[in-house]
Amino acid sequence: MRISVVIPAYNAARFLSDTLASVRAQTLDVHEIVVVDDGSADDTAQVAATFGCRVIRQANGGVCAARNTGILAATGDWIALLDHDDVWLPHKLERQKLAAELCPDVGSVATDFLRARADGSESSCLDDPRYSFDAITSEVVVGSIVRLPRFEEQVLDTGWFLFPSSMLIRRDVLIRAGMFRTEQRLCEDVDCFLRVLALAPLAMVRESLWRWREHAGNTSRDFTGIAEGWLRLGAYVRDEPSAYPPGTGARLQPILHAMRRDLVAEYTSRGDFANARRVSRTTVGGRRTPSDTALAVVVEFPPQLWAMLRRARSVFRALSLSS
Repeated sequence: MRISVVIPAYNAARFLSDTLASVRAQTLDVHEIVVVDDGSADDTAQVAATFGCRVIRQANGGVCAARNTGILAATGDWIALLDHDDVWLPHKLERQKLAAELCPDVGSVATDFLRARADGSESSCLDDPRYSFDAITSEVVVGSIVRLPRFEEQVLDTGWFLFPSSMLIRRDVLIRAGMFRTEQRLCEDVDCFLRVLALAPLAMVRESLWRWREHAGNTSRDFTGIAEGWLRLGAYVRDEPSAYPPGTGARLQPILHAMRRDLVAEYTSRGDFANARRVSRTTVGGRRTPSDTALAVVVEFPPQLWAMLRRARSVFRALSLSS
């Protein structure tokens, strides 16, 4: 097994040294480290070069374009994805290699991880009650290594916990799946990994083997971007159902309804009625809930009416405070 580590990096100098040091500290030697400098204005390329990485520089095209460049340039037969601000623990790749060898039919191997918060506390992702991993059908192979024969049927019901820095993926499977959509800014990993799961099973090492570092620049803080990404994923699944695991569209519907409702409410609270109306009109499949219908009616109010309602609310609030 030859593992190519692919790291997309944009203005990443602040975090990249720790990230690359964690790769060099692996108990399993890697075939190569490919860092794609996505048009950085800082010392990203220089930092990568000090660690003996293969550095590819390109005009800024976004994280998906950078990942795809690295995947296509890689010469290994397995791709280990790593974001520029995450850190692997020393045995990560060794444990994933063992899992791949014990489960020769799989196309990818994932791991659990630690959320490292700004206050210094840490917790395992799969200990979070939002992720019901124990509800997923699994076959214990050895110790913490499990094969997940029906994972693609169940993951959307249990909370999404596959993230780029977790994943070791066969390069041929990743390329056949179409890699990352360059127009997808967020939730691009969900889209890509669902297509990977449609082609080959997944194995998992139920150990926390990397660290997600919380900081102000995390894209996971961008609710509107994430919700827009999920809605775009729904459109991809409707347009190309055969590219995804069977039943993906139906399993997405509850998520998409919730995302649409919350996103309409978010845009409305900002006074961004054009985007609220656009999202409200988005097709997500299934029947609209009463709350969906109510929001769909409300966001069609003309801006003048919204201004009147705001003024009325301000008057009522002032009267209630003075009484």
